[in-house]
Amino acid sequence: MTTIKAPRAVKRVFEVEGKRVEVKGQSAFDLLGFAPHEATALLGDVVAKVIQRRNGIKHELVDRLQEIAQAQELTITEMAKEVAITRPRLSSIMNRDFDKVSIDAVVDVLHRLGKEVRIQVVDREHAV
Repeated sequence: MTTIKAPRAVKRVFEVEGKRVEVKGQSAFDLLGFAPHEATALLGDVVAKVIQRRNGIKHELVDRLQEIAQAQELTITEMAKEVAITRPRLSSIMNRDFDKVSIDAVVDVLHRLGKEVRIQVVDREHAV
């Protein structure tokens, strides 16, 4: 049996897309025995990729929302009333203030507009 001694909890701060991201606790890299500087570098790469992919999904969803707003000639105020959320909340979504907006929030607005969101997994060489 192999015993891995867990390092003490750490707090790491990364700059990702101009935003400060704080990660507390041990990472898998720490638990696997990577040196602290290696674990930090690897974790920073992972955090950046996750945030970039998550924001990419949000961008696509908000693009669809903006297309719907334009097609139906809706202002933010009119759309907010139609989907029963506050105007400031919808403004945060439409202005891509992604620190305040989750993927679920955007999907919920699309759903309230009668749209269905589907996820499709494709091979990378076929991705557009």
